[in-house]
Amino acid sequence: DTRQGEIVHQMPTRDRLPLGNLDRSGDRFVAVGGGGFQIFRTMSEVRREVDQLLATRSDDPAGLYQRAQLSVARGEIAAAVKDLQASMKSKGDRPTADAARDLLFDIARSQKNSMDKVGSMLVSELGRLAETAEEKGVYLRLLADERGRLSDWAGMLSAMDEHSRLDLTEPIPSGEPGLERSPSAWAHAFLSRWLKQAGPKSSPLLGSLEDRLINTPATGDDDRLDS
Repeated sequence: DTRQGEIVHQMPTRDRLPLGNLDRSGDRFVAVGGGGFQIFRTMSEVRREVDQLLATRSDDPAGLYQRAQLSVARGEIAAAVKDLQASMKSKGDRPTADAARDLLFDIARSQKNSMDKVGSMLVSELGRLAETAEEKGVYLRLLADERGRLSDWAGMLSAMDEHSRLDLTEPIPSGEPGLERSPSAWAHAFLSRWLKQAGPKSSPLLGSLEDRLINTPATGDDDRLDS
């Protein structure tokens, strides 16, 4: 509160420089910190711009992308994915298509274990978009989870085999703030979860899951990186 000279709220940051002091001016927020000035638009301003863009052209890629950002902020992930898919199909706006692609991967990285419908929607897109080993890892973890939801144990194990062959150099987000896993720790946790959810063995392949779990070391256990 600049009028009272008091700090009324504090929020920790992760993987980025702290914003510093935050003040509002009209429809903008101004952050003043060690990295200089940063200006952010309010959701109401972005919403007005989105409405104008999509009123003029219903498939405007920038409008769809910004509407997806608003949906993510509200937790409406399925709606966001649909808009991002549509945004990437629009021709003639490569920068927005690239931004939509990156946001799809960010959504996939930020979600917890099972995403049901959203996971299926993401699998259909990320398989053709993944280029780096890290992006292929994101896709294969989603694919393994989807195969498990469909009780396709062979497909799940196949996706895990392909995942194990990737040259992953970065820890895998666990879905919990500050908690990341090595690839082997992720595989162990993933198999443990599916064995617990599968219940009575309805397929001989579930025995393969047990064997795989026994032979998957839980080394590189979850590392809390922000301690």
